[in-house]
Amino acid sequence: MLQLKMIHSLEKVFPYKAPESAFNAASLFQNECFSWQASFFADKENWGRCEAAITVKGVLAPYITVKQVGLVPCEFPCYEQADDYLLTEPGMVPDVLSTLSGNTVRYLPRRWESLWLTLDGRGTDLPAGDHEIHVSLTADGETVSDSVKLTVLPISLPEQRLLFTQWLHCDCIAQYHGAEMFSERFWALLERYVKMAADYGINLLYTPLFTPPLDTQAGGERLTCQLVEVTVEDGLYRFGFDRLSRWFAMARRCGITRFELSHFFTQWGAKCTPKIMASFGKCGATTRIFGWDTPGDGEEYRRFLSAFLPALNDFLHREGAAESCYLHVSDEPGKEHLQAYIAAAALLKQYLPGYPVMDAISDYEIYQQSAISDPVVALNHIEPFLEKQVSPMWGYYCCGQYTEVPNRFLAMPSYRNRIAGLLCYKFGLKGILQWGYNFYNTQFSLEEVDPYACTDGGRAFPSGDPFSVYPEGEGCTESLRLSVFRDALQDHRALCLLEDLAGRKETLAFLERCEAGMTFRQYPHDADFLLRFRQMLNAEIQCRLS
Repeated sequence: MLQLKMIHSLEKVFPYKAPESAFNAASLFQNECFSWQASFFADKENWGRCEAAITVKGVLAPYITVKQVGLVPCEFPCYEQADDYLLTEPGMVPDVLSTLSGNTVRYLPRRWESLWLTLDGRGTDLPAGDHEIHVSLTADGETVSDSVKLTVLPISLPEQRLLFTQWLHCDCIAQYHGAEMFSERFWALLERYVKMAADYGINLLYTPLFTPPLDTQAGGERLTCQLVEVTVEDGLYRFGFDRLSRWFAMARRCGITRFELSHFFTQWGAKCTPKIMASFGKCGATTRIFGWDTPGDGEEYRRFLSAFLPALNDFLHREGAAESCYLHVSDEPGKEHLQAYIAAAALLKQYLPGYPVMDAISDYEIYQQSAISDPVVALNHIEPFLEKQVSPMWGYYCCGQYTEVPNRFLAMPSYRNRIAGLLCYKFGLKGILQWGYNFYNTQFSLEEVDPYACTDGGRAFPSGDPFSVYPEGEGCTESLRLSVFRDALQDHRALCLLEDLAGRKETLAFLERCEAGMTFRQYPHDADFLLRFRQMLNAEIQCRLS
């Protein structure tokens, strides 16, 4: 016997537990993406190659894609202080959204499987009105069907105003796919990763001027990824920006127009410099001239920056990118690094005045005394910044934000992922940052990993923290978590639309009526709340426009 059941996007389907949710109707806007799941169970006796055919019919069918939700290992689900996780012991968790071969679904009998359906209204206006979508599954001559009703409102969401970045790791693309850095094949792979990032709301792209000094063992190296070409002639530095120009053009083709320039000093205190490669003379070999063995406050690096930063500034203005770039000094400086951080930031500001500086921090005192214009604050340390009404302000989360606050670990329920959109709007955050778009290394980049086999950076981070996309063929495919976070971004856009119609004060009052007193630590741990809220928000917008 074959069973088929439509369920919402916020339930994670495990093999040996029947899905609890049900989904049959919703409204959405004309330029929105909307996802739900078709979960099925085949009570079959054969254990050979089991395949089913999926069919989607209806007026909206041409706009719908179907992917299969695959299980991945979750060996490190959480720390001991876990709160509100789906599992706390190692197991398998649904996450990767795998591309189907035609309309064929491979499955295992006697366990629940899930298909991820996405209605994509981007780039076109979906036909307004009420539409039935019929989904059928056929296996071994048996066909089962179910349907949902989607109401497309004759309204479009505004462009995304919340800035969102997940750090792109170029070395991981090159390593996993076996592509030489900056070869033509690498550029093609890179563009597919960036296009997927843009499709899912990433609108600020981490840009490696030099090999990023992130997640690298002190004294170690990551694979060189350097967009700026450096030449040393007669003791003078010369710079080539052709690759950086190509990077900007590629990103713009994908829909990204804002860029965060890679960190100019090492993580956790600006003690040392990034790895920087240079050639000597016209035919000289390329060699490393800066790195872990170079003090960040050393005279030679200061001389290098005094030549490079003005040249970079001139290039960015010629490229038309100066007003859309953010600077990084050093990632996550602590109080013990304050003086070194202040000196490093002052050096950058001396040559690049007017550029916003964004860095991840957890301490209000560092913000007070430093040159950070756009503090990126850990969500579990954000209260003092909110109390002081710091603006502009960003939020971020990584492995350290494992209790109470929103995050997107594999073992977390999806509502802890999606709630971020409402909270970012309520507290007026400018942007949100998460470090791992595609980090396929162990901690400190000592070894490469296969993300289908290792989701925790070599038992270093809770599973799911290091990446949100999986390599697939000559490109990548999304995770369930990335798709759910796009819904969070669309919730934020819908709130911005209501603000355009009624003002921020009225929009905040609407939020408060729906759920009073939400904070980054206290919010409804309830998928149904988010789904109901979005439908009420849609209705409120429709009412304001009528």
